[in-house]
Amino acid sequence: MARKEIRIVDATCDACAENGQDTKAVDVIRVGATVYDLCKAHQENFVTYFADLFKKAHQEPEPDPRPAVVITGNIRGYTAEEAREAAGRLGYRIAGHVDADTALIICGTRPASHKVREAKEHGTPVLDATDPRVFGRCIAAGKFTPSGELPKPKHKTTAADERPAQAV
Repeated sequence: MARKEIRIVDATCDACAENGQDTKAVDVIRVGATVYDLCKAHQENFVTYFADLFKKAHQEPEPDPRPAVVITGNIRGYTAEEAREAAGRLGYRIAGHVDADTALIICGTRPASHKVREAKEHGTPVLDATDPRVFGRCIAAGKFTPSGELPKPKHKTTAADERPAQAV
């Protein structure tokens, strides 16, 4: 089989040449149709740049460092949106469900029973906001301080629960 002879040409680093330096190129990088001759130092810069670029692209986003609170039930004097906005302005992250990272569950009247159960399972502190003054005082103070105990989860009644038992 015939071999082709390849001539090796000494090349100067393109980045160094831009600065008036004559440094021997040791590598080539191609971006589209453009080819760059690089010295060892510039080659390492590109390797580091691309490693950082692709590492960042594949990293998981940083978790939100703010403490998470779950607001459930009706808080008299506040719509659900107003209560969430007030907590958000104090620096809390509003979560939709209780998990191990939840800092506090704020319970108004008629809280969701599944959220109360989750809070009990995780040992989440509770702020009893059934008294509307409690929530307002916490907003005025600039922080939520746990107070009270978790309400007992209530079984949601359905039409089947209301029907009289059938004799068998």
